[in-house]
Amino acid sequence: MNTTDEHAIIEGLRAFTRMLAHEIAAALETSPPEPPPSTAAPGPVSTRPCTDRYVTAQELADTLALPLASVWHHARNGTIPALRLGSAYRFDLAHVIEVLQEKGGNSWR
Repeated sequence: MNTTDEHAIIEGLRAFTRMLAHEIAAALETSPPEPPPSTAAPGPVSTRPCTDRYVTAQELADTLALPLASVWHHARNGTIPALRLGSAYRFDLAHVIEVLQEKGGNSWR
């Protein structure tokens, strides 16, 4: 491995660390430290207040009487709001229900 490859890997790890720090901070309702001007973090950070009722995909599927695969599908497509930390998804139950009520009908199924 040459020096250029090593630098690219290190820079990729730094970008991933910044993104993860922002996701964790959003989940904990804290403001993340401002990144240096030349290294803005990728992706949006939610400003929605957290509730104490986050559920797993299986719990959401059970609550909404949906197949687990449908919950995963809608979470990946952004049809229902989800907090993703690594490969794990968590759902703010009140927010999901609010979004689905706004959509109305069964168009989201």
